[in-house]
Amino acid sequence: MLSVVCVYNNEKILNDILLKSLESQKVDYELILLDNTGGHFKSAASALNYGGAKATGDYIMFIHQDMWLYSDSWIEDTERHLNTIPDLGIAGVLGNVGIEGPMHGKENLKFSITMFEDMFKDFKPVEHPEKVESLDECLLIVPREVFNKLKFDEIVFDGWDCYAPDYCLEIKKLGLKSYVIPGRSSHCCLRRNYMIWEFKDLLKYHRRLYQKHKKDYKTIHTLMETITGHNLHLRALKRLVAPWYYRIFPKVPMMIKKELKSCETTLDLGCGSFSRLSYCDIPMTVGVDISYPALIESKNHRALDHHILGDIRSINFKPKSFDAVIALNVFENLTKEEGIHLIRNMELLAKKKVIMTFRNYPFPRDRENRNPVQKHHASNWSPSDFRKMGYQVKGYYEDEDMEKKYKFPLDVIDIVLKKTIYCAPEQTPSMMMIKEINQSSNVNNDQI
Repeated sequence: MLSVVCVYNNEKILNDILLKSLESQKVDYELILLDNTGGHFKSAASALNYGGAKATGDYIMFIHQDMWLYSDSWIEDTERHLNTIPDLGIAGVLGNVGIEGPMHGKENLKFSITMFEDMFKDFKPVEHPEKVESLDECLLIVPREVFNKLKFDEIVFDGWDCYAPDYCLEIKKLGLKSYVIPGRSSHCCLRRNYMIWEFKDLLKYHRRLYQKHKKDYKTIHTLMETITGHNLHLRALKRLVAPWYYRIFPKVPMMIKKELKSCETTLDLGCGSFSRLSYCDIPMTVGVDISYPALIESKNHRALDHHILGDIRSINFKPKSFDAVIALNVFENLTKEEGIHLIRNMELLAKKKVIMTFRNYPFPRDRENRNPVQKHHASNWSPSDFRKMGYQVKGYYEDEDMEKKYKFPLDVIDIVLKKTIYCAPEQTPSMMMIKEINQSSNVNNDQI
């Protein structure tokens, strides 16, 4: 039997996500819930050790409150996989293999968590247990006999970070291994568009992790960073500079969040599987997409409040239904006539603001079987088209633009690019269009 241990601080998320997905399981399991809404537990390690001590199952699953288990046979299938691993120390659904290369590159990641299916569209989840060096904390499974020998380190890791990478390194001393197992799941409330320096205590606990294990490991691979002595010094410097740098040269999620700061209702047209609105603090959000699988994924991620299956070319809401209407990277998939019609509708629906983004170059798509409208028409548009309709146009580079189109060393040219692109969107691979809507604004889209 499997014991499920969850430390939660949001009862609604717990009930709507984890417990709802557990209700459908075909086999019995032991559920141990630890209420931390009042902040009784000061660290993840202390909470999980407390819950693990109460477990009676053969395996103990330490899981976040916002994890969704896709299959009603998830626990049954997982126990079957675990029973096939003779040297199992700890297992999870997302891990870093620990080889040299990009931290989140395909060579390093092993996963069965759905967000990486979307990020790496030609890279498949694990089909059988695979060894890794480090695991993500969102879901961890430890055999009870192993947990009885080795607890999470409450002294060094007295917060909410790095207890899993430490445990993975510690179990090696017992001659055991870490594994990513098959088990399709979603980390629903995860913000995909985070900045690494935004995690307040992460650098502190990465330092502690390195100090504890540096005699045995000069390089430590985690899901958040590859840790070396040199890397830690550079990150300390970046942590000081980054907030000011990104205030001057914000990334796209930050730009959108700033533009929507005063909006309480927002409609995302072509929202896809993970809307940018998930990064914004907006009381009510609605997404429309023609792809049913994408909407299911978005719903499982809890990226938006409401989801509507439909074609954005024929949306039907009452005028002025939303404070803001956004359409991100959808115009390259429309003909120019369809795009003009969509813009007219967006401006009718918005009370305050319309925001759009657009790629200036053909971008390869490999999910046309999931979304039949993803046919590229990028060459049909130019920044002047949007300016004629009263839009402010900004150019920008996404990391993927620079990696896939230009192959530049990002760290070297990033500052130079960002100092010039806002005033020259014609020369950039992507652009953002923003328009303030007011009662006197009349759009003459026929002039383009």
